Amino acid sequence: MNGKTIATQAEKKNTNSDHVPKFDRASVLRHIKSGGLYVIVLGPNMVKIEDTAQPAYAYRVLQNDGTPSGALWVRSQVEMEDGRFELVSKHNPEKSGPSLDALLAPSMSRYEAEVVTPGNVNSPAHWDCTQYLTTHYSLAEFWEIMNDPTGSILADDLRKDPQAPAWVKEFKGPIVIRVQSISI
Repeated sequence: MNGKTIATQAEKKNTNSDHVPKFDRASVLRHIKSGGLYVIVLGPNMVKIEDTAQPAYAYRVLQNDGTPSGALWVRSQVEMEDGRFELVSKHNPEKSGPSLDALLAPSMSRYEAEVVTPGNVNSPAHWDCTQYLTTHYSLAEFWEIMNDPTGSILADDLRKDPQAPAWVKEFKGPIVIRVQSISI
């Protein structure tokens, strides 16, 4: 055999790197049987199971507050795509929003709210809203907020944040508040 290894048809199927992954990085999935939510960290183009070289997904469990857990789990591409998981939301790189690193390692980021309008305010116009966001919104709601370029989704609700400056809470006119991810 000239020192070459001959792969079986099953091994070729399991290591087929030409297969387009069903789920993208940062996609949120629901396990059909348990109802648990998960976020994809890396796809099968980047992850392989050492023993078999089989393509796999690396993912994290989403906790009740919508943030990913610290543990990283790995499951073969075949098992991830066999129907036991369904897509809940898909990361859209065309839209602005938190960086994938902020989503996938939230302990390394914080979120800052900044008043965009009215623009003639002399008081503090920004504050750390990390705790408010992570305790009041699901991951799906968080993505919607971070992808809204107008800031209108959050403006009225962020006035309730205990960390917001007093003038923001009391301001009577229309207000636009933008939220951005700050890596720490």
